[in-house]
Amino acid sequence: MRLQQLLLLVPLSMVLMGVDTCSDDAYDTGSSDDSPAFGSSGGSGADALPAGLSSMAGDCAPIKRLSCGDLVSGDTSNYNGGATSVINGYPVSVGNYSGPEVAWVYHAEVSGEVSFRLLNPEPTWVNHDLFVLSGAMGRCLADGALTRGFNEVSFDARAGEDYFLVIDGYDGDQGRFDARLECENDDAPPAAPPPSAPLTGNSCANIQGMWATDTIEPIARCKSVLQPAIPDLGWLGDSEPIESILQADLCLARGTWGYNEHPYYVLTGKVFGQATYSSAERGIHETFWAGEDGPEHGLEDSSSVDLRSRNVSAAIIEPMGHWITEALLDKSADTLHVRRGFDPSLGGFELHSQFLARCSLL
Repeated sequence: MRLQQLLLLVPLSMVLMGVDTCSDDAYDTGSSDDSPAFGSSGGSGADALPAGLSSMAGDCAPIKRLSCGDLVSGDTSNYNGGATSVINGYPVSVGNYSGPEVAWVYHAEVSGEVSFRLLNPEPTWVNHDLFVLSGAMGRCLADGALTRGFNEVSFDARAGEDYFLVIDGYDGDQGRFDARLECENDDAPPAAPPPSAPLTGNSCANIQGMWATDTIEPIARCKSVLQPAIPDLGWLGDSEPIESILQADLCLARGTWGYNEHPYYVLTGKVFGQATYSSAERGIHETFWAGEDGPEHGLEDSSSVDLRSRNVSAAIIEPMGHWITEALLDKSADTLHVRRGFDPSLGGFELHSQFLARCSLL
């Protein structure tokens, strides 16, 4: 076939395939209304969607129904927990939203103002924006975007209608978040957390130290929670924890390494928190440096093991990313006080969970 004939056929073939050669769209949703939904043939992540939500999936896949007062915590980089990376833009905002997104659905029982806001956001660390999408089309579609907010977004909800709430990463950003849905004139107490099954396993069995040859000596095993959420009074600041811990199976152990037997402590096991967008059960394995190896000395005597920081900018524990954990074992009361939050070096401590567990000394 001659070259001239080929050049004539190329534009015709693009028309037959539905390619718009003259599009001037100001944003890119990453998909179209005709694309298969998550949960239909050709989609992705369908099997992971809760019952009743599969039919709502489109550009985004709502993972849970939210009610007024609900808290959600998670990480947009966790594709196993409901994050997707399909939407690249919205008609209500000019910008590149190539980061992963997480979506929920809210059904308005009454009309009124509703706000969806990030708790203690750190946009210089992870730049998340919030979007509200109309549910009138029955699917979560970027074209249905109603409004956008940076750290908080508000909208006037109409009774009987569905709305999709989306957290999306700007310019590829992804990471942890905590958010709350708040409704106007909502005086109802927060819903009780769902019951959970007992945690399995033994937290004090086969504890992994820093090195395989280290001597590890369990001090206490803590198998129940006495207080699921303790206000941050007397340690650092005055704030309420974001999440309540409902169950725990933790082991606090003493370890030594090297010829001179340098001391350290290990806190390991599982906790079960409020149901969030991801699994509420998760593991903890933290190493507390003590003695000359730590920026602060771990204090242990006959009455307690005190692994709290004396200086908010220099925690005893080795930070995990931008997280920090502290612990206080009261041997006389058989209790372990655990405090977890965000690393204060990033501009201010944020208390994520603080709880009191019942322990048995070993």
